[in-house]
Amino acid sequence: MAGVAKITKEQIWAAAEKLLQEGKSPTLAAVRGVVGGGSYTTI
Repeated sequence: MAGVAKITKEQIWAAAEKLLQEGKSPTLAAVRGVVGGGSYTTI
C-alpha cells in the first residue's frame, strides 16, 4: 500500500540545485541524502 509523499517536488529541485552548486552530481542517492529520506521512486 502506497503512502502519501512527504517530500515535495520543490524540495527535490532545491536539493538538486544545492548539489550542483557544490559541484556534485545530483544523483538519486545524493538528493535523498540532502532531503533526509524518500524512496527512489518518489525522487
